[in-house]
Amino acid sequence: MLRQNTDLNFAGQPIYIGIDVHLKSWNVAIYSKDLFLKCIHQESKVEVLVDHLWKHYPGASYYTSLLPIMRTPGP
Repeated sequence: MLRQNTDLNFAGQPIYIGIDVHLKSWNVAIYSKDLFLKCIHQESKVEVLVDHLWKHYPGASYYTSLLPIMRTPGP
């Protein structure tokens, strides 16, 4: 029986993040090279954003003008 591959892999793909920063929350827009992907509303913590990106766009290279975001999980 054939099995459909459902593993996410954004290896080598750029993901661009736009952040509308407020004191208690952020509005985050996520884009690939040519496509709007998602808009999220989250609490104002870098860790929450990084966890979301790693979970939904694994292996991608992340770019934003506000915050340096690590490319891979580290200690």
